[in-house]
Amino acid sequence: ERSLRSAKLGAGYDTQNIINGAVSWTHRSAFGGAQQFRVGLKASAILTEFRVGLTQPYVFGPRNWMNFGVFAVREEKGSGISQTEVGGNVVFERNIASRTTLFFETRGGLIDFKSDSLFSEFVTQFVDDQRDDFLDPSKGTFVRLEVRQKGALLRSNRELLQFTAEGRWYSDLPFSSVLATKLFGGLILNLSENDEIPEFERFRAGGLSSVRGWPFNELGPKDAMGDPLGGKSKFEASVELRTKVGKYFGAAFFVDVGNVDPGFGAFELDRYKWAIGGGIRYLSPVGPV
Repeated sequence: ERSLRSAKLGAGYDTQNIINGAVSWTHRSAFGGAQQFRVGLKASAILTEFRVGLTQPYVFGPRNWMNFGVFAVREEKGSGISQTEVGGNVVFERNIASRTTLFFETRGGLIDFKSDSLFSEFVTQFVDDQRDDFLDPSKGTFVRLEVRQKGALLRSNRELLQFTAEGRWYSDLPFSSVLATKLFGGLILNLSENDEIPEFERFRAGGLSSVRGWPFNELGPKDAMGDPLGGKSKFEASVELRTKVGKYFGAAFFVDVGNVDPGFGAFELDRYKWAIGGGIRYLSPVGPV
């Protein structure tokens, strides 16, 4: 039987996050009823977050969970664009099926510790995860749909509505190979009295988990100084062939495509940016490197 208490310590390196680390502590029955209490800290060059959370299982039935948390998050989006949020959230989680979940979240807090920057946020998310492996799937699908409304608390001068959809498909192929396909699309609608979407809230693309031919958040429209502006629409797609070479090694070859547009033109074919590449994979016991 697993211990009620556990601690985790981790560290890593990549060209986007640079040196990064994480430490966390979990109690799996904080009050004697399987409530999970968690304290965690993550830090890297682009993201630093501290979170305290409590999960209460079996709320009005065995398929419902409640999550309560407080957080402090600082995120860097490149070109000097950064933001710090402190606040709290409540998430109601409904397990529709064993691998299909519906989330309803409300968040609130303060941006950059400014007294006039109180915000509220409401998120509805649908997740269906039918992959056969979380870290290195060879078959199955993953679908995520999200609607997010964010604005200034009790005011209408900073309101936006965001829609995002993501799909991933994995297919077994001969010769120990896997075809991995990804699609992502997003739109932001401005609901505020101002015409501009806040710079930090705009879509950005490019980087290790995006279109890999561009540096972190560098794909898309730029200003006169060459700094990325972000946009109201975003499209990304990727097709990747992964194959094993022996027991512990493999190779991957990919084609990525995507675009970010200041309006709603990110889905127009003639505006796509393309990238082709490949790499060597080491199939470690804890996941591919």
